[in-house]
Amino acid sequence: MIKSKQKNYAVWGENKLSSNPHKYYQKESSSRRQILKVSLNIDHPMHSGDLAFDPQSLMTNGDYWYNYEIPQQPRGDFYVQALAFYNTLYESPLVSSGDKTTASQKILNTYNKLLDSADALVLENNATSYAIAAKYYWTVLQGPNLDSAIKNRAGSGYQNASAKANQS
Repeated sequence: MIKSKQKNYAVWGENKLSSNPHKYYQKESSSRRQILKVSLNIDHPMHSGDLAFDPQSLMTNGDYWYNYEIPQQPRGDFYVQALAFYNTLYESPLVSSGDKTTASQKILNTYNKLLDSADALVLENNATSYAIAAKYYWTVLQGPNLDSAIKNRAGSGYQNASAKANQS
């Protein structure tokens, strides 16, 4: 049996392997166009399950969701999306110390926006709002601990919102 020396990579969104380690994916809707670049860095030692993302793409996509707005609509879910990109950037083994500092500040800003959204939902005093608020608090609790006061606020908010959601 002859084995190929060509490396194959799993390609997101497809049910096949590709020999191209760098793929661009394009997602289109009527109101926006978003390009995500997913690349594997085969020179950097990682276990086979990790993907190395381009730091600039992560920052750009996080900023896109952080600033995304639909008039008259709540923005909390967009902050959750932004956090996914910022947290991935923060945790990446490829991120520079300068980018990590920038990511930390963006994460803290997003935490505060998300917690403000959650606090406003709790004031609506209904089961659906409590459940969504609990999700936002939980999202903050799952991210990096960059400020203990923020984590404490998220923890107590989560306990309060989830208890009220269960009572409703």
